[in-house]
Order: sequence, then C-alpha cells, then structure tokens
Amino acid sequence: VDDFQPGDLEINAGSLASISGSITLQASRDIVFEAGGGVVNFRADSLTFQAGRDIVVQATQIVGDGLSFTADAAFSGRPSDGVGAIRVTGTASILARGTLTLSAPEGLIGAEMAATDTLTLRALTALNVPDAALSGGLSATARRGVLTLGDVQASTLQARGAGGLAASGALAIAREAGVVSPGLHG
Repeated sequence: VDDFQPGDLEINAGSLASISGSITLQASRDIVFEAGGGVVNFRADSLTFQAGRDIVVQATQIVGDGLSFTADAAFSGRPSDGVGAIRVTGTASILARGTLTLSAPEGLIGAEMAATDTLTLRALTALNVPDAALSGGLSATARRGVLTLGDVQASTLQARGAGGLAASGALAIAREAGVVSPGLHG
C-alpha cells in the first residue's frame, strides 16, 4: 500500500517484529537500519527490503527467517539505474534462520567501518555475497549450503560453507582470520 507523502518515514523495527507472514518494505531512495537499535528480531516468514538507491546498516543486528535486501530495486514502475549499494557503517550482523539474499549493483560498501569492525552474514542455506569493499572484516557462513563470494576486499575474512566455498571474484584480505570449508572452487 502506497499511502505516504514524499519524504522520510520512520518505522520502528519493533512494530514489525511480531508480524507473521510475508512483509515487503519499499523505499524510492534509502532504507536505513539505525545504530543503537539493538537486536531487531523479525518473526515474519519472509522479509524483503527494496530500496531505490541504498540500504544502510549501521551498528545493529538484524535477525529473521527469510531475509532479502535489494539496493537499486526496480518496483512500481521505477526502473533500476545501476546505482545502489548495501552500506555498512560499523559492526553489524544479518542473520537468517532460512535464506539470506543480498543484491546491490555497487555491492557491499563499508568505507565508514573501522578496521576492527566486522560485518557478520549468516544463512541456514546457501549464501551469495556480492562484491564487497569493507574497511573492516567480513564473516560469512552458509550453514547448510555453498558460500559464494564475489570480489572481496576486507581487513579480515572468515568464510564457512558447509557445502563448499566458491569464489566468483578476487579475495584481497589484509590479514587472514580463517577460511574454513570442505573445498574452495574458483
């Protein structure tokens, strides 16, 4: 339902936490998960965030069953223009009890992260991590499937894929934290 006037709309994550079923939130520009929100634990079967430009994840933890984050999403007659990123500004976690989908033409960007900050991505099933340029570290886990990494630049990398690890791009890691997988496929 598109009943809102142009401008910023603030939705308290707690108001969405107890809703079941499938939820889709769309923004013509940005979706921002603000720092200091603590753990945001969604109960919906699937939760989709679609931003016309960027999705910004500040220092927070997002937990849900099926989670999907799409930057530069095409919806409601708005075409994709190839400009959009999932931006991370501090230590943050996105944890899915099911599927976790990340899509952004500019990839994951963490220029505002400190070298000691870490972005943690965890999915119960397979996980595809788009290209990532992070000043901090990346910890990515696919608990029951293959973990696929795009081009990754990070201060540290911890990668685990129960079904294997596939690198579809180059890995540039300042210091190795550990890559654990039954196999690495290029």
